[in-house]
Amino acid sequence: MRQSRREATSTWSTLFFKSSSCPVANSDCPDCSRLLEIFDAPISQKAVVLLLGRGTEEEAESGGKQAIEFASCCERLRSLISGTFFHFDEMLVHRVPDVVAVKQKSRHTFILASWSWYSASLELSAETPIASHGTAITLNPDWIEGGILQKWKRRCDSALWADVTLVSKADSSARVQPETWCLVAGSSQDIYVALSYVWGQRPFFKTLKNNLEQLRAPMALHSDRGALLPETIWDAISVVQTMGERYLWVDALCIIQDDEVQTKREINNMASIFANATVTIVAAGGANAYSGLLGLRGISPRRNLHQKIFQLHTGHKIVQRRYQRGGRRPKPLWYERGWTLQEHIFSRRRIIFENEGVRWECDRSLWHEDINTTETADLGHRELNQLLNSLPRPEQSDVESYREMISSPIPQLHHLNALITRYSNMKLTYPEDILRAFQGITSVLSQSFAGGFAAGLPIVFFDAAILWYTSPSTLGSRRSSHPNSLSGSLIPSWSWAG
Repeated sequence: MRQSRREATSTWSTLFFKSSSCPVANSDCPDCSRLLEIFDAPISQKAVVLLLGRGTEEEAESGGKQAIEFASCCERLRSLISGTFFHFDEMLVHRVPDVVAVKQKSRHTFILASWSWYSASLELSAETPIASHGTAITLNPDWIEGGILQKWKRRCDSALWADVTLVSKADSSARVQPETWCLVAGSSQDIYVALSYVWGQRPFFKTLKNNLEQLRAPMALHSDRGALLPETIWDAISVVQTMGERYLWVDALCIIQDDEVQTKREINNMASIFANATVTIVAAGGANAYSGLLGLRGISPRRNLHQKIFQLHTGHKIVQRRYQRGGRRPKPLWYERGWTLQEHIFSRRRIIFENEGVRWECDRSLWHEDINTTETADLGHRELNQLLNSLPRPEQSDVESYREMISSPIPQLHHLNALITRYSNMKLTYPEDILRAFQGITSVLSQSFAGGFAAGLPIVFFDAAILWYTSPSTLGSRRSSHPNSLSGSLIPSWSWAG
């Protein structure tokens, strides 16, 4: 590992913080100035290694120096690193880890290198008057910037990035019309927004046979908020109205929950519903339908956003990005639910509310509140892996590979196995609904997997697929039927779903 590090850094420029005495705590601080060189460096400069331990460059490269003292006495720099990496103090017991800074276009990823690897994204604040390369933005801790959702969508629309869909359109029985706050008939020609969220265990209002006509009356859904709609659905309707979109599709209202025929049809069409939505609002941070979309002024309560900002002696501010793909932050419940996986896979554009913030994701871009959108570039994880071949590949979402499998005319059994493995470990309120929540995926995959699926197994590869196995750690009892579940019968014991 040490050898590959030397090879990897041979073409990079290297900075070492080796002050013989503590720098003066003012704008002349040499260590703060050297840190700024990372952000001022041209794009062609691939990376910079910051050595925080005492010793020579040769000793550091050979791995022979284990001193835990900082060579740099700049308390601002030390505060930045220890405040960014919460594992830093425990690492110091063993040795002073190197901090590797990787520059990809306008993105700066700092990697704490020790017996394990931790990464964080730091950017130079654009609000510092003397910052010429800054892209980070100081956020309002209470409110999301007004109009930012519309701005992101307009930018994506103008680039024509959202024209490709994975699934053809299908009719839907109903839509919510935010302008009139009621249900209206749906059409395959509608341009609509979809909502993806976690239901949770707490009961909430849904469309049933006996209230369907009532909900078609104007302002029917605008009745006493506390007694009718849960916060997430109410907030989503208000967001769609603010964005100027005409319709919202939300399962609890657009599917008649006690109509088995219509429910089955809508579940089979789930892939089409989310694939053809102009954008999907994802309430990823909510534990249930009452969590709401916080921080929307005039719509929802204040959020409680915390942003890490570090000031250098030079007057510049360094901002830690709040969201980092592949980071070690625990994932919210939305990422663990079986029903939301297919919604994630098929949604081509997503406005994601998570961790008190919001971001935009599509196949071409990832935009955040805390980064100037004109500077935000593609994720570039493959490029990062090529540059740092001595480091483990950053954890990536597998959703992109699933989308490639779904859009491919050739069946890809390997990706299907990976998808089923992931899906099998996800949570369902009623475990016996496992095939129902997977139905949208298998219905689309049947176009490339000839013959379709039998109990979750591809018929064209049935002889190989039936040889599935599970690890001892995941062994459990068979799934049994629950009176409130959507499944009406037991799943075959020979299926991975059973």
